[in-house]
Amino acid sequence: MKKINNKIWVVYGILIVYLFLLILFPPIFKESIYTKLIQQILWFGLAFYCYYASDKESFRNRDKTGKIQIVIIFTIIYLMVYFVLGLLFGYKRSPYAHTFSAILTNIWVFIPVIFFQEYIRAVLVRFTKRNETLLVIIFLLFSLIELNYGSMGASFATRESAFKYISSTLLPTLTRNALFTYFALVCDYWPSMIFRTAVMAMNVLLPIFPDLDWFVTGLLELSTYVLMFISVNYMNDLSKRVTVRTSRRAQRTSNPKVTIPLLVVLLVFVCFVAGFFTYRPIAIVSDSMVPKFARGDAVVVKKLSNKEKKSLKKNDIIQYSLDGRTIVHRIHKKIKDDNGNITYQTKGDNNNAPDDKLVTLKQVKGKVMFVVPYAGWPSVLIYDFLKE
Repeated sequence: MKKINNKIWVVYGILIVYLFLLILFPPIFKESIYTKLIQQILWFGLAFYCYYASDKESFRNRDKTGKIQIVIIFTIIYLMVYFVLGLLFGYKRSPYAHTFSAILTNIWVFIPVIFFQEYIRAVLVRFTKRNETLLVIIFLLFSLIELNYGSMGASFATRESAFKYISSTLLPTLTRNALFTYFALVCDYWPSMIFRTAVMAMNVLLPIFPDLDWFVTGLLELSTYVLMFISVNYMNDLSKRVTVRTSRRAQRTSNPKVTIPLLVVLLVFVCFVAGFFTYRPIAIVSDSMVPKFARGDAVVVKKLSNKEKKSLKKNDIIQYSLDGRTIVHRIHKKIKDDNGNITYQTKGDNNNAPDDKLVTLKQVKGKVMFVVPYAGWPSVLIYDFLKE
């Protein structure tokens, strides 16, 4: 392990100055081909400097190939799951041009920067001598440089937009850079470079993308990063045991055979809450259906096909959308016009009169199957906080 020298401090200084420019003058760094080329030159210069400042040191680690193989496997799984989710949420067109010249230009602009950044990260980590403070500084620098400060004001305009930004952008960015910093510590730049290159190549080459919402995007990224960390960390522990004997308890703690099943169970539960399955829970935020259920309760709703929506009858309790809101009320009357079109008049059990607007089949999301008392309070409290 090399000791820290004065040449490496220059890299920290340049990165800090670059970060302050990003924060103070975000319009200068708008997404344009010329800006990207300037940034490419900057990262190339820093990578070239790091190469000579590190005395052209090569990266040697135990079981480096095995760690890289794990990252490749998880990268493939991530891309497969990402596109399969498009079957549930639909697809949208890519923002990138796909002429041959545009593809070559995007590859030349984006891909080399990934290599330069990860090489710089790996060199900085290599010269920390595992100093925790410096590792945290490296993690924060690369995380903050990645953020878009031009749209930061809009992202924190309301509590709801701030919550979405933190969940879908900030937390995945922090987790991703923590993972890549760990990769640089236990291996080198190859694991993070492989993952980032594969994702960027997908963005540049493919004409369509899954149209995922913010929650699903954040969940998928966080799950992938956590599982990659557990697997690579376990392999790193195995390589250490060749020369260092660890306790049985430590082995059980780091063994992915123990940890991954627990994460899978947690992931299945989150997917259930997110509505990936036929049944999903809905937290009740009003008392309009008292005494059937009240604010703070949760109802489990079954998704319905078009045929099932048409077969709903009076007194069924349904979930439907209206003006961007989710409502859970009882069917008061089923209405069928001369053309065979079906609409429903709904009413809350605790309300004096039926709802003003009729509900179309397209608005119906599902049918309430049963109630779980008090289970919705955590969601209700978050809802109240975000709406204040």
